[in-house]
Amino acid sequence: MSSVSLPRHVRRVVSRGREYFYYQEGRGTAHAGERIRLPDDPQAPEFWSAVRQALGTFGPTATDTIGALIDAFEVSWQTRQRKISKGTQEHYRRYLKPARKAWGDLPARELRPRHVDALIRKIGAEKPGAANNVLDALKAMVAWANGPVELLTHDPTQGVERFAKGEGHRPWTPEQLDYG
Repeated sequence: MSSVSLPRHVRRVVSRGREYFYYQEGRGTAHAGERIRLPDDPQAPEFWSAVRQALGTFGPTATDTIGALIDAFEVSWQTRQRKISKGTQEHYRRYLKPARKAWGDLPARELRPRHVDALIRKIGAEKPGAANNVLDALKAMVAWANGPVELLTHDPTQGVERFAKGEGHRPWTPEQLDYG
């Protein structure tokens, strides 16, 4: 499991090789609150929803922001007709993080191709491969959101160009292979 910063009052417990998460205010004190079991994956939207409930944060949560759209996209993976592999899920999570960081609170209807292009160019200045992966993840999310779920009515990735592929790793010469 990758390292995730857990919020206050959330504890990670490892028992018999399995990882569990619990929310408990005042743990270890005379005022200890109820111990609430949380979902197993701290990178899943369900985990953070359960934490908000444990904190007593009820009521409506934003559903029209880019962050909420990313959350809904991640939740949809479990109910898809065509399943998405764990590796692809991790790939999407990793490469949607820059989008969440840049536009998490931006209303989804206001995201435009110029915003996507600016982010892709910024990332691509140093890491063109990562920029292409971010664009691919965004395109997958937008295709889903514009589909039958109808969470978006436009394609903010339309016209945004990928970076050209580099030469990749050059094979070692016979001299380099013989050196070892």
